[in-house]
Amino acid sequence: MKALFTPETLEEPNWLQRLFHILPKQNARIELNNLLASKPLMEITPEDVAEIAGRYKVDLYKECKEHLNCMYAIALTEALKDHEITDAELWELSHLKSLLYLKDADIEDLHHTMAGDLYKKHLEKALSDRRYSPEEQQALEALRNSLKLSEPLAAKISEDARKIMVDNFLRSSVSDQRFSEEEEKEFQALCRSLGVSVDFDKETYELLDKFKLYWLIENGELPEKQSDIHLQKNEKCYFIAPAEWLETRTVTKSVRYGGPSVSIRIMRGVYYRTGGYNVQRITAEETKVIDTGTLYLTSKRFVFMGEKKNSTIRLDKILSVIPYSNGIEIAKDSGRNPMFRINGEVDLLAMIAGRVINDY
Repeated sequence: MKALFTPETLEEPNWLQRLFHILPKQNARIELNNLLASKPLMEITPEDVAEIAGRYKVDLYKECKEHLNCMYAIALTEALKDHEITDAELWELSHLKSLLYLKDADIEDLHHTMAGDLYKKHLEKALSDRRYSPEEQQALEALRNSLKLSEPLAAKISEDARKIMVDNFLRSSVSDQRFSEEEEKEFQALCRSLGVSVDFDKETYELLDKFKLYWLIENGELPEKQSDIHLQKNEKCYFIAPAEWLETRTVTKSVRYGGPSVSIRIMRGVYYRTGGYNVQRITAEETKVIDTGTLYLTSKRFVFMGEKKNSTIRLDKILSVIPYSNGIEIAKDSGRNPMFRINGEVDLLAMIAGRVINDY
């Protein structure tokens, strides 16, 4: 292994250290660095390092562990440059570990991190085309052996990388809250190619089903519902839900009377009032429940089967559909605009309504 360390200048002792002939402890680390910079690694002995530690009266591992790890990391980085750790390099690294008083756990963490990162970069490059061919797997296995990376760690890195790729693809596919048939097929093909088995929770499956339905409503054949009402010729029912029919009505909140007046007694029990007598009505708009029943949306109309009466709104009379969190408002070309309050699936109702009105 070539020289990897650059000599450093020792720090001068302060006046108190000079007075008592105390060596600056920070120089122990610098002398160790200079030792590694001045001699071939394999010619340095543990006794050389022990002499430095004894002269400065320091425990190098306890007081300089971070620096020792950095020294080893420099050597490991050099060994990994050609993406291969040879037996000779492995022997040199083992010798350096003993010189630096490093423990197996310290070395394993560094090796796993640095060699693992290198392995991960090659893996991600192999997976960039969203395929994982047998040839790529063989090449990565050869790289794992060259990096002296443990099989369980390489398997974990590979599994995590493949799962992240699958997860990122799915997130990108449903970022528009739509999941097309083509996207679903590509997602399944990606899972097969990468050898990833997905197992979503119930909420995720339900969300994906909703996104697939959104796409179908906008692009495919609308799913039909079995209806218990009489449909016209070639009429199809697409939505059924319990609903309340609401309308905005003007109501009087209070009545105010005003104007100066004087009361004059004409006879017993009869008075004549002079002055003006003004009436001012205070009104407000209120949304009132008109009826309760079942709402149907078909390819030709909205049908409301209420407890009080049944009503129909033809699609060609609708100007727009305004969705709210708990229902929709139908803007008609004449008359009052009804609102239908339903419990859930307002998004589906609004989307289907927009589709059938556009297609009508």
